[in-house]
Amino acid sequence: MNTLQKLLKNKRKELKLSIRKAADLIGISHSYLNILEKGVDPRTNAPIKPTPETLSLISEAYKIDYNELMIAAGYIAPQENVKVYNPEESEKAVDDMLNYYRSLQLSNLILSLSPENQKRAIDYIKMLKFSEEQGLNLDE
Repeated sequence: MNTLQKLLKNKRKELKLSIRKAADLIGISHSYLNILEKGVDPRTNAPIKPTPETLSLISEAYKIDYNELMIAAGYIAPQENVKVYNPEESEKAVDDMLNYYRSLQLSNLILSLSPENQKRAIDYIKMLKFSEEQGLNLDE
């Protein structure tokens, strides 16, 4: 059983949901959720890989971090070079964790937008970065 299969099945059981109720909550068919939990397409015996959009629906319904699902589905490789901090670096460690968490929040927020608005958001962030580098204050 692969990681995504385990994650989906365990979370559904933790929430005490039947396949049908879980599928309704997510917004997919119960037969598709059953296939996802089994990990293989019964017609072809090929491994099943849900789309990022389906993973987003699952993330919202099950309250699972979207990035965790993307890693479990094989879209994103988990970070291999994890920094280990010394006790003297605890303040730096907290800052790094907060920055990482904020970056995940921002990424998820941008990914929840339409493709056109994703581009607009990125362009706006680039403009803010440029104005900051130039010492400009856009609030004036």
